[in-house]
Amino acid sequence: MLETLRASRRSRQPTGKLADEGPSLRRQIATLIAHWRPVLGLQAWLLDIRYDEAVLLGYCRAKPQYQTATIGFNLQRIRRELRSPEAIEDLVVHELTHAVIWRSSERAVSQVSLALLRAAGRKI
Repeated sequence: MLETLRASRRSRQPTGKLADEGPSLRRQIATLIAHWRPVLGLQAWLLDIRYDEAVLLGYCRAKPQYQTATIGFNLQRIRRELRSPEAIEDLVVHELTHAVIWRSSERAVSQVSLALLRAAGRKI
């Protein structure tokens, strides 16, 4: 519980007003993070979740030695480019996986995140 409180206290609000992306997409992302965080062993980490228009779809900057990570999502692009809840979940898991295997290649992160989704019963 303390970890969740610490994470939400440090989370930033969106960097700009986003017309259509609203709280439902942010809520969906937050729910996915809450679900996958313990699966990836990130319960004790301080996660700074940002909603940033300047990124592609998402990003992660981690400092594993301090158990901290900044994870950002571009709500406008997610809304425009990801058409299903599964695609959004894929993105969230991918960015969280970056924190666990920081400084690994995109290919390694993608393979690990897909393996986790398959292990959770997703058909990929």
